[in-house]
Amino acid sequence: MVGSYQAQLLAEKWQGGPLPSFGSFATEQGSFIEGSDAVPWFELEHGLTVDRVGFITDDAGRYGCSPDGIIHGEIGLEVKSPQAPNQVKYLLSGKVPEDYLPQIHFSMHVTGFKQWRFLSYRRGFPALVVAVERDEEIQEVIAESLAAFLESFDKSYARMLEINGGPPPRARVEAIKPSYTPDENDIIP
Repeated sequence: MVGSYQAQLLAEKWQGGPLPSFGSFATEQGSFIEGSDAVPWFELEHGLTVDRVGFITDDAGRYGCSPDGIIHGEIGLEVKSPQAPNQVKYLLSGKVPEDYLPQIHFSMHVTGFKQWRFLSYRRGFPALVVAVERDEEIQEVIAESLAAFLESFDKSYARMLEINGGPPPRARVEAIKPSYTPDENDIIP
């Protein structure tokens, strides 16, 4: 049985692009603060330059991650801007919340980096910065799980092609013909 995440990826591959996503105000605000406040704070506080990057894939382009930044080309950065109660929990524990560790370890798998920094930042609160070291046992589990996932994905996509009788039809894009043709009396700024 195909899981929800695999079904989403299959649907995206089938239609040729990402599905629409919906976020809450808190999620959007957190994303804004991560880029506008948290990363600049980290750079200033630690005397480091963080390179902003997009989506990074493996050599075959089959899977990837989107770090919030890269430090010195060899250390990843994951930034969270949680709600106030969660920031308090994170600060008091002094460690990376368990929910974020799979994302960080997977990102290390994709990039090959040996270390990742986790930054939990909330305006008006102390920040939490924790270094996460690469764990080869975890990396082995990720590699095995990823291989099984990709095998299942390929079989499922092949089944979709079989059901459809081939690849999905792609929309044709036609040139838009203007309904008005400018002449010499038109003013073009």
